[in-house]
Amino acid sequence: MNEPGQDDLEWAFGKRTKITHPYNYDPITTFKVSGIPNGPVYSDRFFSWWGYDKVRQKMQEHFGDSSDYWGFRSPEKIEAFLQDMMQKLDLKLLIVQEHCNQATGYPVWYFAYHDSSKDLVKKD
Repeated sequence: MNEPGQDDLEWAFGKRTKITHPYNYDPITTFKVSGIPNGPVYSDRFFSWWGYDKVRQKMQEHFGDSSDYWGFRSPEKIEAFLQDMMQKLDLKLLIVQEHCNQATGYPVWYFAYHDSSKDLVKKD
């Protein structure tokens, strides 16, 4: 369901798609299951949290490549990657969205998850 007033904004300005606004488009939800998220992370934060080499190594292990493009990766593999990186086996991926970084125009992915543990995310 749309946020209050969102329909009015889309009527007035139109939806910002990758075609109409290639460097400033609206989020695109590619995966969503029921549940209440209690933790989000953006893909561009991984390197500052865990370091370039570790992230690239884990991407290679989980996906067979180290690409920054997440659009072709399965939710199950993304969930396993996040569980491994955050050291939280009870983490459940709920939402995957492609966003557009407003500063650079490059795609960035948003992952919302539910974590039933009380531990903090482990960052090296």
